[in-house]
Amino acid sequence: MHFEYLADLHKQLVAMSKSVTDKDYTDTLPTSYNGAVSSISASVHLGSKALMAEISEQLILDESEWQQVKDRYTESRDKAQATDSGK
Repeated sequence: MHFEYLADLHKQLVAMSKSVTDKDYTDTLPTSYNGAVSSISASVHLGSKALMAEISEQLILDESEWQQVKDRYTESRDKAQATDSGK
């Protein structure tokens, strides 16, 4: 999965004392996450709390998990509809 890979890569780079900016991190996200990233950024801005990479990473991983659940539900529903229409 893309997000787990990014999170692992980020940890490895930090362990090597390499700097990864938030922009570097978010630039690798699929466009389907633009809405989630915008919402996270707006929420943090309105809350006047600094958005740290760890917070951003966790929120994005949460969004990724939600997307996976949604995709599995859609696939399951599509299979059920195909089965019903085949009867």
